[in-house]
Amino acid sequence: MVRFIKTFTFHYSIDELTDKERKINVIFQIIIVTFFYLFLSAMMTFKQNYEFFIPTFIIGISFWIPEFIFKIFLKKIDRHYNLYCKIRPDKFSFDGYALENLTRGLSTPTCFLMVLIGLNAALPGFCVAFSIIYTTTFIFIRRKKYWAMFEPTFEEDPDPVKLRRFINILTCEGGSICGFASVGACFYLIANSFNGTDPIPVTTLIIVTIIAFILFSMSLCIDLWNKILPWDLTEFENYWNYCTVANGICIGVTLLLEWLVTGVWLV
Repeated sequence: MVRFIKTFTFHYSIDELTDKERKINVIFQIIIVTFFYLFLSAMMTFKQNYEFFIPTFIIGISFWIPEFIFKIFLKKIDRHYNLYCKIRPDKFSFDGYALENLTRGLSTPTCFLMVLIGLNAALPGFCVAFSIIYTTTFIFIRRKKYWAMFEPTFEEDPDPVKLRRFINILTCEGGSICGFASVGACFYLIANSFNGTDPIPVTTLIIVTIIAFILFSMSLCIDLWNKILPWDLTEFENYWNYCTVANGICIGVTLLLEWLVTGVWLV
């Protein structure tokens, strides 16, 4: 029963599946995603947004293609990218998890974005999607730095589940929450300024957004903070506390800057 659930679930790591289970997983995802976007496109059509039917379907499916390619051509990708760990050849390396996380960081947020566009809430959807996509891309680009941090611990305790947990927490905590509450809040102000809702100069808001973006990016650099802070961030409890505190500081500073500029608390 457990293997059956793993085969059909969306968010289980692919290195947990056999070749046959992975193929079933891909077919299942293609069917579900296709029907999802057909349904969403139809709903938009019924709301008389006829022009959105084809773009919604094409854009939505397109963002899932990298994940489908990753799963279908896993063995071929491994020949050029070294997806699997040398210590645990049956499990992904940190590079493998980073690439897998990147493909899912493109596909899953797009679903939320398209749904919210259909509900006339495109801006919140964009903020969430941007935060997750940026975080997964950031992790992928700096994966060598992160691995240099985790490698000594992993060699002593080669547990790939821990690596996935670290990446997932950084993506969720650092991406969907921190990014949406800091950079996303700035996007709201800029949009309102363009719409004429707020009389605040756009240039001022852009400066605040850049500061928020820098703080957001710095909070993701756990490898650098691990060298500075007296706590070992490869320990899960310390890592969790760091993500919570760092995100709190990032969000707090951003909201303070926005309050100084606008005179209004956004939350």
